[in-house]
Amino acid sequence: MADSTIESLEIVEIPETETHITSGNALISETEIYVAQLGWNTEKLTQYLETHYGKSDWTELTIIEFLDFNGRLQSLIQQKTAP
Repeated sequence: MADSTIESLEIVEIPETETHITSGNALISETEIYVAQLGWNTEKLTQYLETHYGKSDWTELTIIEFLDFNGRLQSLIQQKTAP
């Protein structure tokens, strides 16, 4: 019979309004690469942010929103490169 022990996990909550991504962060560099891969200009980026987050610049996003945004960009790239 397989061992069915479940290890305890600690859930860490990040307050949504506590802080924002700061420039120089590796996640920003990664996101800038994704935006370039999608071929987006500033206007397209602003339109996307306003549509999905109600904000015109990614510096206005909370950490949680920025992580979501980064994940959405990854998905869009995957869709774009899928056969």
